[in-house]
Amino acid sequence: MTAKTKIVEKLGERALLLPGLLADALAANDRLKLRLTLLQEAVAHSRRPEVPARGFEAERRSAGLTEPQYDATVAGARALSLDRILVPGAKELVKGIAADLALMLAPLDADDAEIGGALEERLAALIAAMPAADNDELAVHEIDAMTSARRGGGDSIHLLVMDAHKAINALAAETAVETIDGARVHHVTDEDRAHIKAFMAGLNRTAGLAFGHPGLGTTAVRVGTRLTIQNDIGTTDAHVLVVHVENRQVSVTYTDVHRLRAKFFISLFEGHNVEWSPLAEQSAQAIGEEDVFYLVTGSHVAADEPALHHFLEFLGSRIVFLIDWNRARKALQTFVGKESAVEILSQIESRLATRARASHNAASAHTLVMTRSREKGDDGRHA
Repeated sequence: MTAKTKIVEKLGERALLLPGLLADALAANDRLKLRLTLLQEAVAHSRRPEVPARGFEAERRSAGLTEPQYDATVAGARALSLDRILVPGAKELVKGIAADLALMLAPLDADDAEIGGALEERLAALIAAMPAADNDELAVHEIDAMTSARRGGGDSIHLLVMDAHKAINALAAETAVETIDGARVHHVTDEDRAHIKAFMAGLNRTAGLAFGHPGLGTTAVRVGTRLTIQNDIGTTDAHVLVVHVENRQVSVTYTDVHRLRAKFFISLFEGHNVEWSPLAEQSAQAIGEEDVFYLVTGSHVAADEPALHHFLEFLGSRIVFLIDWNRARKALQTFVGKESAVEILSQIESRLATRARASHNAASAHTLVMTRSREKGDDGRHA
């Protein structure tokens, strides 16, 4: 906590720091998801060292984990015994988890002591149980315990991250200082507003295809030098989309517990010049299937502002197709099999998107005609 934060707290005006605390919390969330992913990937690589290790240079730069000790965290991981592995940088990686969780809880504590206090109690218990990672060594079951996304069992770092992130998104929506086409917005620039409008134009164009299912709630905030846009996608805790816009570069961070849905999401951007990180192939021997969550990042660099807005609009328009996707896939695969079910859903997405775009264009043309008609008299001259 900075000296400035302490001074403002003593004056009883900590809420004035809420926008900054929210920005810090969102940045900490990015780092935490990556820290947990690195640990999962280290387990997978230690079990199958013959498979080339996935690199995370772009993700680490984006999240701010640029310290050199993380260069070999995945590639240098190796098994020491059946349940124990060496993970280069593990001690600092684990230490950073506690620090980033504290940053995530700070705005919640500032806004609502009851909510923040309940999460703080969970954090204290989890920190007490966290491994020391001495000599950069960890047991596989210790990593499982931290990264587990299963409800109904013991608490985990991952569950706390998901719950804190959901609460932060709700807080950001409740305390937003303005609304832009449905997005709840905190302290953005005029340039940011144009980007948000483009994103929301696409989202609103296809929103009707959700057919009443919850989701599509969008918040936006400036975090440092970049705009951060988040969408809740629905009610699944680990199903999160975060978009960063900086200059003309758009980076998309997507997490999902379903590998097939993550692949489906990536496929939606074919032909749109998005460079995706590899989707990790988790080993069933490395980590329990129910504990796996997948993180994938995509990067798109636009040629100019119109191209940037075009991509943001397209990105916003795709989100609706993730809502209730897994339930639809399971229903279909009973009749046609898993691969065919995914293919059918892809075809449905393409056709519905085309119809939604045509409907939107027709509505826009109608609005334009009516507007021009009102501007003219009956004889065609301007009124």
